[in-house]
Amino acid sequence: MLPNIKIFSWALLSLLLCFSTYTLAENLESKASKFSDYFALSKKIELSKNPYWHLLLRLYSGNRSEIQDANFFLSVDNTKNDFVVNPEKELTAFLKALLNSPSNEAHPLCKFPLRSRWIINSLAIPSDYFSSVQCEQLERFMQSFRHDKFSVLFMDERINTVMNMMGHIGIKLYSTDSSMQDRVISYITILHSFNPAKMLYDALIDGGEGQLNLYNFSYIRSFYLQQENRSMWQYDARITASQGEKMLWQLWELKGRKGRYTYLAYNCVNPLIDLMRVADDSLNQTFLKKHKNRVKYWYSPLEYIQFLATEGYLKNANQPKVYLSEEGEKIVNVTGKKVAEKKIRHILDKKATSRFAMGLGYEQAKKEQPSHTLLTASFDLHGSFLGDNHLTEFTEYELRILSFDASLNTQDNSISFDEVNLYAVKYLPQISLNVASLSWQAKLGGNQFYKGDKGNKANSLFAPNGLLGVGLSHYFQGKILIWGLLNARYIHPNNSDNALLWNNELGVSLPHNVAREEFKSTFYYWNYLNDVSWILPRFRWVLNWKINTAYELNLTTSMMMNNRQKKSEDADFSNLRSVLSLAYYF
Repeated sequence: MLPNIKIFSWALLSLLLCFSTYTLAENLESKASKFSDYFALSKKIELSKNPYWHLLLRLYSGNRSEIQDANFFLSVDNTKNDFVVNPEKELTAFLKALLNSPSNEAHPLCKFPLRSRWIINSLAIPSDYFSSVQCEQLERFMQSFRHDKFSVLFMDERINTVMNMMGHIGIKLYSTDSSMQDRVISYITILHSFNPAKMLYDALIDGGEGQLNLYNFSYIRSFYLQQENRSMWQYDARITASQGEKMLWQLWELKGRKGRYTYLAYNCVNPLIDLMRVADDSLNQTFLKKHKNRVKYWYSPLEYIQFLATEGYLKNANQPKVYLSEEGEKIVNVTGKKVAEKKIRHILDKKATSRFAMGLGYEQAKKEQPSHTLLTASFDLHGSFLGDNHLTEFTEYELRILSFDASLNTQDNSISFDEVNLYAVKYLPQISLNVASLSWQAKLGGNQFYKGDKGNKANSLFAPNGLLGVGLSHYFQGKILIWGLLNARYIHPNNSDNALLWNNELGVSLPHNVAREEFKSTFYYWNYLNDVSWILPRFRWVLNWKINTAYELNLTTSMMMNNRQKKSEDADFSNLRSVLSLAYYF
């Protein structure tokens, strides 16, 4: 009997192996057939061209992804470092992995839950197809974020560093459940150097690395209000719990991934814009319409708050919850005024956009030269200009990034650049409050200079330069601003020796209300001094008329007086210039 049992056992085992092989082949054939069917459907509906798919992959100009991590994709060659992604190849690879991967933590449904669910819904793949997939790590992550309320946080601008000069933004997650800890999603730059020059170059030009981080709100509040003296504004967002779930799925996909950080292209705002677009399709559609013809987009934190408020995605746009910094609390104690109300207006009304202006002017030229008309143009890639009704903590500042002013002389068709700034900032606080009372300004860029040599007429030259100045300023009755600054400017002309210029600046700014429109006139006086024998005072007066939020009219008059060697017979008034310009903010 025993030999027969052995023969029977081998026969049974052979039969089972044959059946298993047949079943496996049948399953593989079935999976291949299903992949073929769903792949054909994805081609038919052009799923890879869907803007939402591009959003999930963070694809922009030239199909380059802002996520600089090859493991974020399934079809990217790890040997390359350009992160250019073919969206069709990526969809094919992702669909194949979705249908064929083992049911473990490496399955796309566990690693990329939002992308997986979007493809499943788009292709109507039955949910029971993935019934065996268990994502325990993802489930634990989602269970720790049972938040049902979401807000957008705006942290004040601070011009003490390049990274803070346009403020910061975050998404706050909180809940009616007191056991849930409030969290904040924030995109920060990863610093590899504390060299100020390199940090400025990386932030503005070359770009660096950034990463989405999760913080406890208690830490964020302590850091910004106490360590950095920056007030914080909380705007409740119209995000539902189900939309928040999508945002968290995307956050899981991006966990630990490094992205690009460029101050003027992909900064702290862009990843949070994308998270909200992922969560809310109506916001995504609104955003796509607004940026239909813009390959690249970027916002400052302030501009994004204004965008959300304008489009109705903030519940309390005019009444946010305010967390005043220690400095803000001091100001309230000193003045007894409602600083918060002024700062809310500052956030929603302040001009903080790119600017382009065209103008027509007249210039009385130097002696023995004919007068001529001017065609002028100016451009600011980003500018923040706080006027008399846009005060933040009773201070005023002006910020310029990558700006220039150009003039075309219609007499000889020559072009001059009167002001070129890579980065320029002016900070004028209220000295009577005894809070951060020192005024200062700094510039890095170039200027059209007028340099006089003994016995020779003044000529002009363009030179890269840097400027640093300190002084005092004061508001009279909260309206009239008077300031004085002593500036040291170092220039490096290409056809002369280096020079250190002392630039004494006095200014008065007066607000005017005419027919309920906003006027502001500013008078400047400044003095370039190269050596004791050459002094060149210059006066400038500006009348500013805000037509609406997008357009502004400016009348600028300037006069230069050349007084060489302080001899009255050599004194002459030259370069009397008046320009009327129309500016457009976009």
